[in-house]
Amino acid sequence: MSVQPVYVLGVGVTKFIKPRGQVDYPEMGYEAGVKAMIDAGITYDDVDLGVACYVYGDSTCGQRVFYQFGSPLRIPLLHPTQLPNGNKPY
Repeated sequence: MSVQPVYVLGVGVTKFIKPRGQVDYPEMGYEAGVKAMIDAGITYDDVDLGVACYVYGDSTCGQRVFYQFGSPLRIPLLHPTQLPNGNKPY
């Protein structure tokens, strides 16, 4: 298996809060994703792969965010534990 380059083109950050009633996880993830794509100057159609993880919430809340951008089946979604070197993305 050959290693292909990966490019992170944009970054999006939300306010660091526990989403208890005020805002839900998917809303926070969507906000961060939109900000990252704006920063990169791309649209979701330009995205080839998604890495979905979570810090606080259900184990699938990261994947759920991708449903808001369009069909998550259009691109592969990975969890950090599926990366070649375990859960270390570096």
